[in-house]
Amino acid sequence: MASQAQGHVQVVSGIVDDGFDSQAALDRSRFRVQGEEVLLEEGLWSRAEEIGRLGLRPVPTSDVHPFGGGQATLVDGDVLLGGSDGRKDGYAAGL
Repeated sequence: MASQAQGHVQVVSGIVDDGFDSQAALDRSRFRVQGEEVLLEEGLWSRAEEIGRLGLRPVPTSDVHPFGGGQATLVDGDVLLGGSDGRKDGYAAGL
């Protein structure tokens, strides 16, 4: 499965399910499923044993490249709330 779709789901889940603002949702540690492997960013390394019990192979990595990056802007009334992922270059701006 491509990292873009997995990243989108994790960012949207952070916003909708966990109530994060766009920056916090983008900053949250991510995982990436590749067949039987589950790549884990540093903030999720503690979950490796749990993932292994599911029959998958956890792969802790310090390389942020496999997890993608993005920017997001949320609208709250008349206010634009932007966030930019530190995994990539870029910034959030609203007009």
